[in-house]
Amino acid sequence: MMLESYPWKRELERQIEDLESLAKPGAISDDCADEVDFQFERSLIYSAFISRLLMDAGKLPDSVWELQIVARTMPLLDSDFRNAVPVLRRWPDNGRYDFASEEKRRLSFRDAINQIIHSAIIPTMALGKERQLEGFFVGSDRVFDTEIYYISLEDWLAHVCNVLHADVSNVRMSFDPNKGTWIVSRD
Repeated sequence: MMLESYPWKRELERQIEDLESLAKPGAISDDCADEVDFQFERSLIYSAFISRLLMDAGKLPDSVWELQIVARTMPLLDSDFRNAVPVLRRWPDNGRYDFASEEKRRLSFRDAINQIIHSAIIPTMALGKERQLEGFFVGSDRVFDTEIYYISLEDWLAHVCNVLHADVSNVRMSFDPNKGTWIVSRD
């Protein structure tokens, strides 16, 4: 829960700016690989966490809950990989998952957020030809035994920018005596 959403949105904006900086051609070099990995992981995980926090705290309109993001699925190729030592399963290795898969799936934005927050693999960057961040691979503890997801950075940024700019302008509350609870809707 939070009292005021503004400081969180300001922090979300900083994380968006960090991810956007990695999307520029030549942004990623081998000279500072550890720093870039940290910047990417921090900005991705923190942007997901802040988005989820704002959603759960009721600081966003209900329409944000209905957002969907397109992800490409990468099915597990080697079923024996499920029995590997857990530490060896933390990287999305191309011998383990079908990276040529073109199957697309619509995930709720909340599910995409949960894939990041609960990722059982280390979120891994997908780089473009000009050494820029184009997307990332994630898989929560619920799915990585069967598949992982690729989400484009462009789609992720569009969704977190939606969160950044979304404001609640109207709240309606009514008590449902049959359920014994309050029904709250936000526009």
